[in-house]
Amino acid sequence: MPLHLAFGLGWPEVIGILAFAGIYLYLRLGPLSKEHLPKLPVADGIIVWLARGFDTGLLPKGPGTWGSVVGIVWTMLLVSFGRMDIYLIGTVLGIPVSIWICERAEKILKQHDPGSVVLDEIIALPICFCPWIIHQWLPNHTMPLVSYFFEGNNWLGVLAIFALFRLFDIWKPGPIGKIQKLPGGWGVTADDVLAGVATALLVAGYLILRHKF
Repeated sequence: MPLHLAFGLGWPEVIGILAFAGIYLYLRLGPLSKEHLPKLPVADGIIVWLARGFDTGLLPKGPGTWGSVVGIVWTMLLVSFGRMDIYLIGTVLGIPVSIWICERAEKILKQHDPGSVVLDEIIALPICFCPWIIHQWLPNHTMPLVSYFFEGNNWLGVLAIFALFRLFDIWKPGPIGKIQKLPGGWGVTADDVLAGVATALLVAGYLILRHKF
C-alpha cells in the first residue's frame, strides 16, 4: 500500500502538504532567514524555534493565524495514527509541553508573551476538533481518515472551527482574557486552551442540535 494511503491521505492532501513544505522552505531561506536575528545557543535556539511554531510565528500579518494553520496540520497528524488514545494523549500532553516551552522562550527572548510565540495556538487546535472526532469514532470505534475532513463539504467544517478558534483567541471574552494574566507559560498557553474549549463546546452543541452526536 502506498505510504500516503496508509496514513489516510488522498492526493489533494499530499499535494497540500508538499505545497505547505515548499512555501515554508522558501520563507525559511528568504524572509525568515536568521541573518538579522540574534544568534542563540543550540539548546535555546531549538526551544525558541519550537515556541515559534517552526518559525511560522515570524511571518508578518497575524502570526497567531499562521500558528493556527500549523495547529490544523498537528491535528491531522494526530488523526493519521488512527487511534483515539494517541489523539487524546497528544492533545492533553500538548498543554504542559506548551507551558514549559513558552515559559522558557519568554526567558530566552526576555519578552512577556511575545507575538512570535505561537506554540500555544498550535496545541489548542486538537481540542477544538475533539467533539467532531469523537462523533466519528463512537459508532464503530474507528478513527476517521485525514481525507474525511476535506471530502465534500467537510472542509467547510474545518474552516468554521478554525475561524471560531481565531475569534475566541483574538476576542478573549470573559475568563479567556482573565486567565491570560497568569504568569509565565501558564498565561501564554491557558487562554488558547480555553479558546479551544469554547470552540469545542460550540461544535458539540452544533452536533447535538443536529442529532449527530
